[in-house]
Amino acid sequence: MANCDTCELPVKHIEKIICSNCDKVYHHLCVNLSASAFKRLSKLKRSAWNCPSCLSKQPSDKSQSDNMVDSSDDEENKMNDIRRIIRDEIRNTMRREVKSMIGELRSEMNDIRKQLDELKQSSSFDISQVNDLKAEFRNVQTENTELRSRNCEMEKTVAQLTARLNSLDQSMRDANLEIHGLPENKNEVLPNVIIKLANVVSYALKDGDIMNRDKL
Repeated sequence: MANCDTCELPVKHIEKIICSNCDKVYHHLCVNLSASAFKRLSKLKRSAWNCPSCLSKQPSDKSQSDNMVDSSDDEENKMNDIRRIIRDEIRNTMRREVKSMIGELRSEMNDIRKQLDELKQSSSFDISQVNDLKAEFRNVQTENTELRSRNCEMEKTVAQLTARLNSLDQSMRDANLEIHGLPENKNEVLPNVIIKLANVVSYALKDGDIMNRDKL
């Protein structure tokens, strides 16, 4: 097991990184590589990695092109932080928007419920009025039918009474007797005069047969 060129302690395989220029072995922590940055290094980058000592001997442009682990790691961490901040901001914004939308929907639902309740009340009131009108109309129809029936009965009764009156009038006319040319006498009694006249014509007339008598 090789020792780290920096701390001179044995280096395990899982924490070992080798310089591609001088072949020296290092702990990744000893060359300022965090565990997360070390795990993210691809095989290609590990095979091209140069230790700090070799980097200091190389031209600046070559060192930047060959080994940009630290700077890329910092940039990637910054990008991750930016992504996390953006995600958190998006989540918070979406939560606020969703809460606002839910509040608006609840308000609209409450308004709709109120309108439905008012509509139900007005509909029930209208239906009650219609039912009352129907009941009143049925009562009027019943009363009208009864009045028509009574009117028919009264017309029949009037017709019967009229017929009876006509019959009585006719019978009374048949029994009437008019006598003309009798001399006027203040002391005369009309029933006696009528009976005497009946005797003259040989008609047996009694006082009870005379229903009424008038002198004109």
